[in-house]
Amino acid sequence: MSGRQRRKKTKSQNKSPLAEQVLNLHDCFMNANLLRHTMMHTPQVMPTLEIPLERMAEHWPISDRARFERLWWAMTYVLCETWEHKSTEARDFFATLPRTADLNIRLRELKKAGVIERMRECRHYMFHRDDRTYFDVGRAAPVGDLQTMLGLSQLFGAVFREALDTLKERKAASGQADSSRDAAISDAAVHSEAT
Repeated sequence: MSGRQRRKKTKSQNKSPLAEQVLNLHDCFMNANLLRHTMMHTPQVMPTLEIPLERMAEHWPISDRARFERLWWAMTYVLCETWEHKSTEARDFFATLPRTADLNIRLRELKKAGVIERMRECRHYMFHRDDRTYFDVGRAAPVGDLQTMLGLSQLFGAVFREALDTLKERKAASGQADSSRDAAISDAAVHSEAT
């Protein structure tokens, strides 16, 4: 059974409550965001190398910073893919949030500009190395788009903060007893605030 067939089977069997669907999407965001944070706090080049400034660009691809950036791109693609294929229930919920329209517009712009395709190539390079070569197009995909990706990350963060706040408000208004799902929503909201 191929990965795509497994994913379709799992997706059709997974009719989880809305809160869990939101938490699943948020977890995708937090995974990508962790890599973004780590990448931003990693030196541009390896500190043990004494490289003249004019030669730094050729050493950048083997730096820890570049490796984290490629991982961040790959996981952000997973987030975009998950966002695109969310359930109708989740789609309807997110449509009620003010920042969702901005995010969807930005995703369409990035798709039209080829950035989403480059993210996909980067993801394939990072996670399907058996099908890729060392100098694959996915290896250099992130070059030149740091600000674009930071902006996309900020938009996703804003949408998830709105989503988690809305879920907490709905829960409070319903008067239902707390559950482990509610604790997960509260924890996720705290982590989103820190990003």
